[in-house]
Amino acid sequence: MLDNTVKFPTSVVVPLIAAILIGCAPAHRAPRANLDSPQEGMTPAIHSYERGVACMSSNDWDSAIIAFSDALRENPRSTLAYEYRGCAYAIKGDFDQAIGDFTKTIELDPSNGRIYCSRGSCFRAKGQLESALRDVSEALRLCPTNHIAWEERAYVYIMQGEFESAISDYREALRLDPSSSRAHNNLARLRATCPKAEMRNGKEAVAEATKACELTGWTKWNTVDTLAAALAEAGDYVQAVHWQAKGLEMTGAPEEARADMQKRLVLYEQEQPFREEPKE
Repeated sequence: MLDNTVKFPTSVVVPLIAAILIGCAPAHRAPRANLDSPQEGMTPAIHSYERGVACMSSNDWDSAIIAFSDALRENPRSTLAYEYRGCAYAIKGDFDQAIGDFTKTIELDPSNGRIYCSRGSCFRAKGQLESALRDVSEALRLCPTNHIAWEERAYVYIMQGEFESAISDYREALRLDPSSSRAHNNLARLRATCPKAEMRNGKEAVAEATKACELTGWTKWNTVDTLAAALAEAGDYVQAVHWQAKGLEMTGAPEEARADMQKRLVLYEQEQPFREEPKE
């Protein structure tokens, strides 16, 4: 028996988590230079922490984990070291380790809503949707202006089949940050491809997808892919085929995503819209 919940392709789960976590990561000044050895007055814990920040800045997740682990051996109460290490673990797809680090951070700093959002993202990736919803809702209670938390809760609602709630959360995220290409894109995709007919709106989907493409300079395969789906929902199959072909010409899409894009191109050539698959 089918329900209205949506299955996310495995090729997009970790990139989605990475985008959320990078947005949630603590704001920090640029890493200090010349970190081969501690600078004058720098403790071993601070030196290791600074090395970790530098590694995060260069997307060297493995080295960042080692550096933050060194920092935590010196200072086991460093909330930022736990938080950064949790982000690195999560971006690598090690969600259990990430949840452990975020949980420790919450124990040390229970009023930091950002951490609840990060841990909620990991619960979502593991399919533990009730835990994810609880954490992200707590993040919003603590900081209702966190637009990333509104986006994250919308993801959870989509996976639970609560599409109307997801639309509401995306709109709130965009009210708080109209420049979020991710929120424009995801709202457009939901309005274009939702399994539930009454949640689809081709005109709104095209407008939101176009805005996402404009914000990313028409250079991102995923926003162009969404625009094609929106155009198909609106009945403009000529343009849907055009933009789907453009998306396939772009670099950066995982092989699984490219295969799915090719299937959608065939649908549009046959003048059929694309629908996200309900979960069995």
